[in-house]
Amino acid sequence: MKTMNHTFINHKYLDSFVLENKITESHTLLIQCFDGKLHKENTQELLHYLHSHLPHAIIIGASTDGEIIDGSSSNNSLILSFSTFDSSELISEVVSLEAGSFKAGEKLAQKALEFDAKAMILFTDALATNGDDLMEGVNSLKINTIVSGGMAGDNGAFKETYVILGKQIYLNSVVCVFLKGPTLDAYNRSSFHWEAIGPKFVVTKSEQNKVYTLNNIPIVDIYREYLGDEVAKILPNVGVAFPLIMNVDGEVLGRAPLSLLENGGLGFGGTIKQGSEVQFGIGNLKHILESSKNILIDLLKNKVESIFIYSCTARKRYMGTNVNKEMTPLNTVAPTSGFFTYGEFYTQERAKTCAFLNETMTVLALSEKKGEFSANYVYNPVKSKENYADITLLALAHFINKTSSELQNFNNSLQERVTKEVALNREKDKLMLAQSRRATMGEMVSMIAHQWRQPLSAIGLAADNLSLDAALEDTSEKKVTELSALITNQVQYLSKTINDFGTYFSPENNVESFSAQEFYDELMLMVAKECQQKNIELYSEFASADVMITYKKEVLQICLNLFNNAKDILTQKQTGDSYIKFLHRFNKGYHEIYVSDNAGGIPLEIIDRLFEPYFSTKSEKNGTGLGLYMSKIIAQNYLKGDLTCSNTKDGAVFVLRFKNKIKDNI
Repeated sequence: MKTMNHTFINHKYLDSFVLENKITESHTLLIQCFDGKLHKENTQELLHYLHSHLPHAIIIGASTDGEIIDGSSSNNSLILSFSTFDSSELISEVVSLEAGSFKAGEKLAQKALEFDAKAMILFTDALATNGDDLMEGVNSLKINTIVSGGMAGDNGAFKETYVILGKQIYLNSVVCVFLKGPTLDAYNRSSFHWEAIGPKFVVTKSEQNKVYTLNNIPIVDIYREYLGDEVAKILPNVGVAFPLIMNVDGEVLGRAPLSLLENGGLGFGGTIKQGSEVQFGIGNLKHILESSKNILIDLLKNKVESIFIYSCTARKRYMGTNVNKEMTPLNTVAPTSGFFTYGEFYTQERAKTCAFLNETMTVLALSEKKGEFSANYVYNPVKSKENYADITLLALAHFINKTSSELQNFNNSLQERVTKEVALNREKDKLMLAQSRRATMGEMVSMIAHQWRQPLSAIGLAADNLSLDAALEDTSEKKVTELSALITNQVQYLSKTINDFGTYFSPENNVESFSAQEFYDELMLMVAKECQQKNIELYSEFASADVMITYKKEVLQICLNLFNNAKDILTQKQTGDSYIKFLHRFNKGYHEIYVSDNAGGIPLEIIDRLFEPYFSTKSEKNGTGLGLYMSKIIAQNYLKGDLTCSNTKDGAVFVLRFKNKIKDNI
């Protein structure tokens, strides 16, 4: 086989080229048309001209974002690549995308199976194609065919792309040529080397190839924040240079934006699943150029007669003049042609599946002759005078990759430290919570002692009376019965007290439903007796009948702490007419429990420190400084609410706010 490339200027030069290269009419003539001029009427006229002069040739092509001819890039030109085959067969196919990209891929795979194709080259309307779905359709039939080609471009306008088959131009379609032959060999290679930089983002809203938010922030705002206003203003045009990088089944892939959606999202060439982790990407110029050398050395192992390059436009835009350095060496092996795409199709050698790529140079090498190049062949890299722009780009790329690597290492180290500190803080919180719970339990034991003092005295007095009567032999049956009944009643009271307090000490902690009145009654069983003994009046008000659904024990611990603090300060100040007031109301979806007193309020110089750990207004022997701190922690972390305090004209008021627990979140 043989490939000859021509830059179309007019019919006269085209005719001379065909004549000089002895290109003749044949069913085994493949003409690839890479149209960077984007004048459909002129292109249509050229296609009719070619068809009239070479009616049996297969003509396939695409609009481009740059053309490749003899190893060099070109812009705004129309390249014709003529490939003549000696013993191979060629057939072509056009498939509409109306039924979706997956269905189109299935049809192409079925055709490849029927034809027993060794290789297939396909071009597709980029703005109408989901590249991943197309390749999944191809993979659905397990073909043994090397797939190559790319998505059409439109010089970065992202407004209209088209493909070509025969003498027709197609929108919303895929065109393909299938090749087979007894001596035909096909090889494919690729070069990616785009590396992830900057922070990782989670795709929080996407639909197939449409991405709306990253980290719950509009994706365009992410581009604006990290790449600047000027970049965001011209999306998606510049987006191909800064794709999203992600890891899919162990393969690092790039995804470039191709369209700006009306609702603020970005349309990409391939699927980006919701929940995926992505980062911005940038090319590593040094590795890109090294990869070109490796591809060349690899191709030299075989007798290659033609090379077709389908390379992502991002490489041209990012590399500038350096883009020729990765392609020109391949032209020393065989004539090269191709175009810069909006996405590439490629058969992965390791996975034996077809994939949709971005930011990648793909190479399809064909030959009908067996054998290898001479062992004396020496690789001679293309030498060109370095200019300051190239050196600056290399230095900038190295700087970005180096600093990004250092930043990522720092972030990883920082994350480890944060994780350890969080774990330590949680352990500290657990210890302080246990300490606070023990302090509360100690206060409750004191409450139990207060409540038991009177009944124990009554039991002791009754026992003394029985002993005295027995000594005086004055133990009538009636008197014994009365004293026994008294003792029994007091014991039952003690037992009830144990049961009331025992609920709090139980290790179980479940979400419960309870009314404010029920809760207040239970609270009073624990605090009323001691408050009564200290001449503190207790008032309650229930402004809402709404049922509370939450961790009852946690609310009880907080309220016990607030009542005990109020009781202590009122006892200390002995203001007279002392009171503690309990108020419950339901306000804007939140339960609010107010605990207030008339002890004069909290000094302004310490009110902001009340919820600090180990801060206490009590003497060292009477306070741990953890009660209010842990009450606030419980309110925020367990009840998902808050605990605040302020002063009124009479004293302090504490407000506990929390929402009902939703069953799914219990």
